[in-house]
Amino acid sequence: RDIAKDIDAMITNDGKGNPKLANLPRKFNIAVSGSRDDFAHTSINDIGLRPCPNKESGEMGFNVIVGGYFSIKRVMESIPMDIWIKAEDAARFCEAVLLYFRDNGSRGDRQKARLIWLIEDMGMEGFRQAISDKYDEMFPKKKGGAAIPAQPEPWAVAAGTNTPTQPHKKR
Repeated sequence: RDIAKDIDAMITNDGKGNPKLANLPRKFNIAVSGSRDDFAHTSINDIGLRPCPNKESGEMGFNVIVGGYFSIKRVMESIPMDIWIKAEDAARFCEAVLLYFRDNGSRGDRQKARLIWLIEDMGMEGFRQAISDKYDEMFPKKKGGAAIPAQPEPWAVAAGTNTPTQPHKKR
């Protein structure tokens, strides 16, 4: 539930409204599953997060699937992105996908304005790389030697750098 609450808080700006996400090309569905039984039906949502341990560390996180949807005319099952994300990165990852979709999703044809059509146009490899680039741009680990740590408030920024100095000489 904490992960779903984090995603909800990101999308709604803690219930205050989020102007960054107010103009998506079309509706967008995100599902977070809590078990292997997948009661959240992640396979028919734009982003599906399925719990899975990391194959190297054993840490629990999510396999990501994208591009699913369910309508009376067509059902499209999500496609595996072949990436694993940490649980604490889920909201930030979803934000990167949402903003990329906002900026690059089709707006001309309502029937082609879902995430799956953007993925089909780019190919999964191109989409995966674009999302990776967007995530790194939004949440840099280091930038020009300065550490930019994540802050609890989305509007807050803190930066620090290790700058060597020479001792002051007495005059």
